[in-house]
Amino acid sequence: MIFIVGPTSSGKTALALKVCKQFGKEIISADSRQVYKHFDVGTGKVPVNSLGVHVEKYSGYWTFDGVKIHMYDVCDANSLYTVFDYLNDTKDLIGEGKIIVGGTGLYIDNLLGLKKPSPVPPNLKLRAELESKLTSELQQMLPKEILNSLNQSDINNPRRLIRKIEIGQSPETPRERKLFQVINPHIIILDLPREELFKRIDFWVDEIWDALIVEINTLINLGYENSIPMKGIIYNKVLDFVYQKIPASEAIQFIKNDLHAYIRRQQTWFKTYSSNNVHKFPSSESAFDYIESVM
Repeated sequence: MIFIVGPTSSGKTALALKVCKQFGKEIISADSRQVYKHFDVGTGKVPVNSLGVHVEKYSGYWTFDGVKIHMYDVCDANSLYTVFDYLNDTKDLIGEGKIIVGGTGLYIDNLLGLKKPSPVPPNLKLRAELESKLTSELQQMLPKEILNSLNQSDINNPRRLIRKIEIGQSPETPRERKLFQVINPHIIILDLPREELFKRIDFWVDEIWDALIVEINTLINLGYENSIPMKGIIYNKVLDFVYQKIPASEAIQFIKNDLHAYIRRQQTWFKTYSSNNVHKFPSSESAFDYIESVM
């Protein structure tokens, strides 16, 4: 199987569509935001350079000029969607004829068997109660043996402390892990210069701004104002603009800055990938040439 991974705006989906059209393949999206229904513009489901492409939307997948992209629109935005859910939903999709495409490192790590999903489901009510607590208070809520097992970074990370408390207090029977691992994959990393990625993402934000305003008003009317993806990158700042908390220019700059930071995190994540199966390319063109040679 082929994995096409890398930071946002690196051209992953456009490259994958080109490969699929030439070799009759299908795409499985590995993007934690694209799983949500109705969140389309800000999650980049449609590539910027797709003018004239015929798009059809279905539950669980879209088609672009007849090419299927699985794992679009699989979850209602008012529901929590976890890595465990993603692995469960993709277990019957993974196989010959599919290309994994995305920038959510946690999804990709789990598909590759580099990480394992937690068998304890999230507890949103408990998380909401703990979010207002100080880091020192969260530390005191953990047993000493758990606290002593954490490294310095985790000890001072409220989000990770909350997850440890959540696991410790879970009254539910751990879910069975349905694990699998893709064997001998070709991992294609689009490794473009950071400044080029920033330039692309800034252009993209400017291009989609008007469509974002239309989309977010639709999402509010559908009852997704307080949904999980609405609180995430891009949408939270658009919401601030819609409610006149900040001007458009400030919202746009906030979004660009957030996406720059996101790109840096993605690049750091994929830098850890190192094996004979990993191939880095500075452009979509060079990556396509390689894929063509191994097909």
